[in-house]
Amino acid sequence: MRHTTTKNDRFFKCLANVRGRRGFLALLLPILFLMQLNVVAEQSQPHPIIDKPVPGYERSEQLSEMQLEQLLGLRDEYISEMNRLDDIVAKEHKNDQYLLDKLVAYDRERLRIIEIIPTLIKDYDIKPPFSESLLRYAKTFENLDEQYRGQLKTLDDYRSYDFRLGMAYLSMMASMQEQADLYQHLHADMEDENTAIGAYIKQLNVAYAEVEKASDDIDELNAIRHLRRELERIEQELNSRR
Repeated sequence: MRHTTTKNDRFFKCLANVRGRRGFLALLLPILFLMQLNVVAEQSQPHPIIDKPVPGYERSEQLSEMQLEQLLGLRDEYISEMNRLDDIVAKEHKNDQYLLDKLVAYDRERLRIIEIIPTLIKDYDIKPPFSESLLRYAKTFENLDEQYRGQLKTLDDYRSYDFRLGMAYLSMMASMQEQADLYQHLHADMEDENTAIGAYIKQLNVAYAEVEKASDDIDELNAIRHLRRELERIEQELNSRR
């Protein structure tokens, strides 16, 4: 029977920050773990929340093709829009820390998987060697938590940490999917809040909704940064014509 993609499938993909068909997980894992070991590659990976494009602020004009009057008009337009966004940000006290706090709060919920794994082993009567494999994943998550706890001071810090944790999470989910009977039971119980995995998913969804809201709010900060870059380009173009 064909498996129907549900919100939980999409949610776990989001946890791992990986998009693509689930059938390709086994093929992708070796490549992804190589990326995990490559610091340069890691730093260049876009984060779906932190690096989300801001709708309406992606374009860069061809300034050299504009008449002087057009350039000055565009500069005034950008300054006006930036001032409008600055007022919103100041009034609502928005900053990068606001998003970081929501990401860290979400992460505390996500790391409850360390406690959930032993419960899953007991509830689903998971036997070795897979039970041992799951406990190793729990230890990996615990080690990452100990390594990074208190070190997540900026969004760049979180990006690096989330990449490592996401890869481990993706590997665990792929290994679960290889256990067909177990995954079928887990998949069904994800919708049941009375089960350990269902309650876990519910709290994760709540925390992730807060992250998405914060991400939408911080769009204004990202838009301001984009406008500042564009204003610098306009000034450079104006200076080149003097």
